[in-house]
Amino acid sequence: MKPKKLIPPTKDQSIKSDKERIKELEAEIARLKYEMSFYDDFMKEMREIAKPNRAVKKKHKQLPSKD
Repeated sequence: MKPKKLIPPTKDQSIKSDKERIKELEAEIARLKYEMSFYDDFMKEMREIAKPNRAVKKKHKQLPSKD
């Protein structure tokens, strides 16, 4: 295999690589936002599961009245 010739980057190539880097970073930001949203939804669901069921009310025992 021939070694690649190192060509000094031109202005156009450095701008292109910067644009590529920006796209990569934007993709990573989007992925992290999705991940945060997923974990936020997950935590909300876990909190709902951990809450006592408020629809079912326990009947309080009535103390015998002193008549």
